[in-house]
Amino acid sequence: MIALRHPTLSSDLLHSAFEMMRLYETDSAHCERVEAYAQQIFSWMYAESDATPYSAAEDEAGLRTRLSLATLLHDIGHYIADKGHHRHSRYLVLSARQTQTWQTLLRSDVAALVFAHRKPAKRAWLNDYFDNRPTLFQLAAILRVADGLDRGRAGSVQLLSGTHRQRQFHLEAVGVSDFVAKHLTEKKADAWKWAFGHSLVLKTRLTP
Repeated sequence: MIALRHPTLSSDLLHSAFEMMRLYETDSAHCERVEAYAQQIFSWMYAESDATPYSAAEDEAGLRTRLSLATLLHDIGHYIADKGHHRHSRYLVLSARQTQTWQTLLRSDVAALVFAHRKPAKRAWLNDYFDNRPTLFQLAAILRVADGLDRGRAGSVQLLSGTHRQRQFHLEAVGVSDFVAKHLTEKKADAWKWAFGHSLVLKTRLTP
């Protein structure tokens, strides 16, 4: 059943991710919602994009795998401490027994993504952190927005559409509270414009 909900991951990667989520007492429902939001945004972004985002070393499957693993594991650092949990998440991804069979680049990429999901965005450190990896920077921006959509952890948000309009990406959703919308647009979407070269606009509806 799990594999059907996570088609981007091999059975081995899926098993290791869920083992870590259980071991580090992660809110799995939240992380799975963030994964679903992130994968949907990814699909809309690149279906609508004129530019091919993938290189020979970063094909769609590889990027989706990194995005899924990062969304599932972004909060495991809470097990160590709530404060600075993004740093602890990075440490656990790099050092946990479950990730040692992963390819080295995959492990380091996922560690970079989980670290970037929370720290306040500043263009300088993001550019340095994702040096020469613009697609990884874009995954980080998607992860931040997806995480922000479930800030209330109520599972009430439903994404309806994502479209490019006049150098903006319009994300339409229902079930987004005013508090969540404000937090997302002011803090979690702050890296979007640097990663993609255009701004994100959140459109909310009361009903689908």
